[in-house]
Amino acid sequence: LESYCIAASNAWGLLVLTVLMGFGLVGVPRHIWRLACPKEQLQRLYISAVTKDELRLSRVFDLQDSMDKVRTELARCGASDDPETAQAYAYLSSTLGKCEAL
Repeated sequence: LESYCIAASNAWGLLVLTVLMGFGLVGVPRHIWRLACPKEQLQRLYISAVTKDELRLSRVFDLQDSMDKVRTELARCGASDDPETAQAYAYLSSTLGKCEAL
């Protein structure tokens, strides 16, 4: 039984080594080859830049929607007699102004 376990673990190790080494032997030169061609690399960067810009615009629109909700809620609640609540509204208005500056 002990010899079968040793043989099985050895076979498993060799299989994993073969798979990982095969990927490394192919993957590293492929990566270097892709880095050597500036035209293809620039094309990939253009695609990446477009997707990142779309994500940025989506986040800006989400921020604007959130600011509209906060502005509506501030106008609805109005001023309060409680000094802590008034201070919280002042902080919230200040934060809203800083977000609008973005």
